[in-house]
Amino acid sequence: MRASRELFEISILVHTEIGKTEIVVTYLIPANGSQTIPSLETGKRARQALLVFYESLPIQAVDDFSDLNSSASAVASLLRQVLIARPSLFTNTILEKFETDGQQLLGSFQSLWDLFITIAANENSGEIVCVVDALDECRDEDRLPFIQAISRIYLNEDLKSKPDLKFLVTSRRYGHIRSAFHALETNLPTFHLSGEDDLEVKKISKEINLVLQVDVSNRTYLWVSLTLEFIEKTPGFTRGNVRRIIHDEIPLTVDEAYEKILNRSPDHAKAKRLLHIVTAAKRPLSLDEMSVALGFRPGDVDQAYDDIVDEMEPVERLRTSLRDLCGLLLTVVDQKVYLLHQTVKEFLVRDSVVETTQTSTLWKHSIAPKESSRVLAEIGALFLCMSEGLRILRSLYEYFVEFWPIHFRESCVTKEDQIVPLATQLCDSTVMESARFHNFWNSMGRLRFYYDHMHGDYPLEVSILMCASYFGFSAVVENILDGNEVDLNEKDTTCQRTPMGWAAEKGYDDIVKMLLETDKVEFGSVDGDRASTLLCAARNGHTEVVRVLLAAFGHHGVVKLLLETTKVDVNSAISGTRALDRACDNEHKEVVRLLLKTGHASADRIPGHHHSPLHIALINKREAIAILLLETGLADPNLKCGDGQTPLSYAAQSGLETIVKWLLDSDKVNVNSKDRNHQTPLHFAAESGNENVVKMLVDTGEIDDIDLKGYKDRSPLWLAASDGHASVVKFLLGYWQSRPRLKGLPNFSPLLAAAAHGHVSIVKLLLDTKAVEVDAKESTEQRTALSIAAEDGNPAIVKLLLETGEFDVETRDPRHGRPQLL
Repeated sequence: MRASRELFEISILVHTEIGKTEIVVTYLIPANGSQTIPSLETGKRARQALLVFYESLPIQAVDDFSDLNSSASAVASLLRQVLIARPSLFTNTILEKFETDGQQLLGSFQSLWDLFITIAANENSGEIVCVVDALDECRDEDRLPFIQAISRIYLNEDLKSKPDLKFLVTSRRYGHIRSAFHALETNLPTFHLSGEDDLEVKKISKEINLVLQVDVSNRTYLWVSLTLEFIEKTPGFTRGNVRRIIHDEIPLTVDEAYEKILNRSPDHAKAKRLLHIVTAAKRPLSLDEMSVALGFRPGDVDQAYDDIVDEMEPVERLRTSLRDLCGLLLTVVDQKVYLLHQTVKEFLVRDSVVETTQTSTLWKHSIAPKESSRVLAEIGALFLCMSEGLRILRSLYEYFVEFWPIHFRESCVTKEDQIVPLATQLCDSTVMESARFHNFWNSMGRLRFYYDHMHGDYPLEVSILMCASYFGFSAVVENILDGNEVDLNEKDTTCQRTPMGWAAEKGYDDIVKMLLETDKVEFGSVDGDRASTLLCAARNGHTEVVRVLLAAFGHHGVVKLLLETTKVDVNSAISGTRALDRACDNEHKEVVRLLLKTGHASADRIPGHHHSPLHIALINKREAIAILLLETGLADPNLKCGDGQTPLSYAAQSGLETIVKWLLDSDKVNVNSKDRNHQTPLHFAAESGNENVVKMLVDTGEIDDIDLKGYKDRSPLWLAASDGHASVVKFLLGYWQSRPRLKGLPNFSPLLAAAAHGHVSIVKLLLDTKAVEVDAKESTEQRTALSIAAEDGNPAIVKLLLETGEFDVETRDPRHGRPQLL
C-alpha cells in the first residue's frame, strides 16, 4: 500500500513540474499493488478524478463480459463520470449526438473519444485526471487505438486548444504495450520506478512480514493469503507440522498455491465440474442456482425431476462444500459464487489459441472453454426440457432461457452428441408441450424479433431448421440436413426470411456454408423488406458471411477474396438504404472493401434520397471508409446531397482534416460550392470551430468572398462568434484589419452575436480590432450589444463595452423605453 501511495505522490509531483497535460504509465506485477489505486487520494491538485478499472470485477474476469473491456466502454465510462460531475457540460449538441447516433455511438471508440476530448477542451471543464487501471486487460484489437489516441494529445504541437487532461495508466509489463507508448517515452520526460533493486525488495519484504505476523485477508498480497490458507488446512495442525510445511511444502508461486489447494480436494471430478460452471457462466450464479446445476449428473440425459431434487444440496451446506472442494479459489459474496481473483481464471482456463502441452501439473490450464460451455449447455438443455423447470427455480430457468443458446453455440457439441436431440426438441413446436414451447420461444424469440425488426408479432409455428438457423445451432442444422428432405427455402410468417437469410443476418457463417453446400437454396431470395441475404449480412458487419456469399454467388464460382457476382444485386435497397450505405454507416471497412471489389456497387445517391455512401461516411466521421471510397475513384468528390452539401462541406463540418487535405490536393473540388442555404465549406468549418480546416480553405487562395452571407445572412465570422470559437474568430479577423468598418449582418453583427451568447473572450477580440461597429443595433428591436449584455446579466461584457466610450448609458432602449443598463 505504501509503495502504491508513494507512486501516486510522485506522479502528482510530475504533474506539477511538467505542465498542463501529462501522462504517467506504470507497469505493475499482478496482485502487487494495482488494486490499491481506487483508494488513492488525489488531493487538491485535481478538480475531477475519473476512474476506469478493466479488472475491477471480483470474478469471471472481464473477458466474460466482453463489452466491459473494450476501449469504447472505457471512454463511455469517462464520459459518464465527467458529465455526472459537471452537468453543465451536457449541452444540447451532445444530447442531439446521442439521440441521432444511439447505440451506434456507444459502440464507436473514435466517436466517443472525439466527444470526450471536445468536452475536456471546454473552458468550463477544469482539470480532469483519468485513472486507467489494468490496460493490459483491454481487448487486444482496441488497446493500440486507445494508446494512440492518448498519445496524440501530448504529441500534437499544433493542437491549439489542449484539454487539461492527466492520465495515470497501469499495466502489466508487456513488451507490446511498452512499444505502443514508445513515441511518448521518446518525446516526453520519463522516470522509472523499479521493484527489482535491493532497496525496493527490502521495502516490499517488510510489508510481507507484517502480513505474515497478522492474519489479514488482503487480495493485494494474494500469495500470502493462499499460503496461509494452505497452512491452515493442513491435517494435524501442530507446531512441528507447520515447520515442516514451511520448510518443504510451502508454495513458492501463486500457481503452485492454486495447484496444491486443488490437489487436496476430496472429489477432483466434482471440483472440476464446479470450476467449469463458474468459469463459463455468463453471470455469477447464486448458491440456489449452483445447487440445482450440481444436481444434474454429468452425461445422464434421462434424469427426472425427482432425481434432480435428490441430488440438490441444501444452500446452508453448499457454501461449506464449495470451500471443501476448491478451497480459497472460490468465494461467496451476496449469496453469489465468484472466482477469488483474475489469476485463478488465468491459471485454470486454457487459451484456445495456444496448443496444449504436457505439464506435470494436474490443474493448470485444465479447463477448456468449449468443454465448460458444453457442461452448461447440457444442464440447460435438460433443465429447459423439464416441465418442472420453472417450479424448481425460476431465476435459473430465466438464466438458461437467455444464455443457453450462447452456451450451446460456444460448446464442442457435434451432431452425434447426446444433447443434440434435446436441443432439437427445444426447437420443435410440434413435439414440445405447447405451454413450454411458448415459454421458451416467447422469451428467446419474441423479444429479439420485435426489437431487432420492429414487428408486432413473432413466428410461432416455425420449423426446427428455421429455429436452429435463427439461434445458430450448427449441430442441429447439420443433423437435419443429414436426415430427411426439408424445405430449405421456407420463409417465416413474420419477416418472410429463409433459414439462410436468418443465419446470414445473425452472422453464423458455418450454417450459411452448410446450407450453400446442399445446392438447394435459392440465391435470389429476398425477405419481406426486399432485403437479400447479402444485404442482411453486410448491414450487420458479418464480413465472413459476406465473403462466403460472394464466393458462392460469383460469376466464376469460387473466388479468394471476391470477384464479380452476377446472381446477387449488391445495390438492392430497403427504404433507400443499400448494403454499401449500411456498411459505411456502421464503419465495416472490410465489408465496404468486399462490396467495392465486386465492381457492381454504386456510390451514387439513390434518386429521391439525400445521401451517397461518401456523404454517410463523412457525416459519421468514418475517415478510413471515406478515404477508401475516394481512392477507388468510385465516389464523386463533388456529388451534392439532397440539401446541396458537397463532400468537402461535410468533411469541413466534421473536422476531418485528412479528408479536407485529400480533396483540396486533388484539385477536383470547388471550395465555393454552396448548398441550398448558400452555405459554403468555410461556413461549416467556422461554425464547427475547426480552425485548421478554416486555414486550409482560406490558404487555397480560391475563396471568392470570405465574408459571404449564408443562411439568414450569417457570415463565417458571425457563425464562429456566435458559437464561441475564439481561435477561428481571431484568424478571420486578420482579413478585416484594413477595413474602415466591420459589419457582419445588416441587422445582427458578430459583436451582437458574441454578446448575446455571453462569449467574453470573443467580445474582447472584436473590440481589440478597432474596426468593429460597437454601437450596431438589431434591425428588429434596435438593441445594442450593451443592451443585450445588461439584459442577460453579463457584467464582464458590459464593462468591456463601456470602456470603449462609445455608449451613452442614458440612451433609452427602444423596446422598453428605459436606460440601456436597466
